Amino acid sequence: MSDLKEAVRRSQSGDLEAYGHVVQATQAMAFAAAYTVLRDPGLAEDAVQEAFLRAFKRLHHLEEPAAFPAWLRRIVITVAMNMRRSH
Repeated sequence: MSDLKEAVRRSQSGDLEAYGHVVQATQAMAFAAAYTVLRDPGLAEDAVQEAFLRAFKRLHHLEEPAAFPAWLRRIVITVAMNMRRSH
């Protein structure tokens, strides 16, 4: 977990390579959360991509890097719920 925490910290400073590590470390969890809501693998992938973009843009709002997985999961679920309503 400390590697992820450090990668999130570096990502908050604009390190795109570090954010790539964050994405790799959390994408399975993100996909599972999106799939649970959407029940469609293609839509779940779209939701995850959108959630990672939103998370990157808002990383400066995250006060505790260790909370990133739970914070991202909330974003994923919100995006997925919005997609489900619009389809």
